Amino acid sequence: YRQQLDPQGYYRTLGIDPIALTALPEDKVTFIINKAYKAMAQVYHPDIEGTGDTAMMQAINKAYNALRTPQNREEYITHGSK
Repeated sequence: YRQQLDPQGYYRTLGIDPIALTALPEDKVTFIINKAYKAMAQVYHPDIEGTGDTAMMQAINKAYNALRTPQNREEYITHGSK
């Protein structure tokens, strides 16, 4: 079931369990995704000395773009990555 909700592993990339989000309202899910994105960006942004990682930041951005709106999330769950 987890694979069905997260076909490309984007929730996992952001450190989120997609099953934990299933019972939450869309605005709360959006809030959690935004918060996770910001936390990951603070660690992996290439400008951060010591922990910056360009490849990881690209993966984080790709995951965030696929999940940041309810419409994008529906598209992702239905069809996988855009």
